[in-house]
Amino acid sequence: MGQSGRRVRKGVALSSALPSLWDLALPGQPFKCPICLTMQRFPNDRSWRSHAFDDLKAYRCTNPDTGCRERLFGQPDAWFKHELKEHRALSHCLLCGLGPLSRPALHQHLSTSHHEFNSDGFMMLEEGGRNVTKTLSAGDCPFCSSWEGQVRRAGTTPILVNVTVMVDVEQFKNHVAAHQEELAVLALLGLPSRTKLSIWVSQEDPSPQLLPT
Repeated sequence: MGQSGRRVRKGVALSSALPSLWDLALPGQPFKCPICLTMQRFPNDRSWRSHAFDDLKAYRCTNPDTGCRERLFGQPDAWFKHELKEHRALSHCLLCGLGPLSRPALHQHLSTSHHEFNSDGFMMLEEGGRNVTKTLSAGDCPFCSSWEGQVRRAGTTPILVNVTVMVDVEQFKNHVAAHQEELAVLALLGLPSRTKLSIWVSQEDPSPQLLPT
């Protein structure tokens, strides 16, 4: 996310971001992890963050219409691989060319139009018909509605309001993962999420700002 900050509760500022490794120990020096409460040592801040979010199981499936919404992941790559494979990739039917279709829609199509295949055959057709996803809509972020406008304004091409703003999958993964990381830290602190009415104090601007629900 583009903005990190602190929440104020009863006059105490609490960070919504992880403390850096330098806030806890010198690189390579052992310290007690405040999350898993075991002794750890990390060579750099990146390895500390990876450990912390793995402890928190910070990443979860964002598809609201499936039984895996509560599935948790400790690493962003594993989470996003699941999202791409199960929910965000589009496919074509290898037998008749129908598509693009979502994975559930392709499964339904194969079951009704090509029912002569068994479950193993269906699986092979689903895997073989999946398109490689290279871009996703910035407007599909499940946590905010502002990113699409930010990307549009930051672009070098003329602003076309009615045109969908596409970003590459790595950008999309990093953006949504940052939302989930912030929410995981806030949950650890027992604070309400940013989607609720609360006081947010930016590290760049210390003045309180009320966020709408």
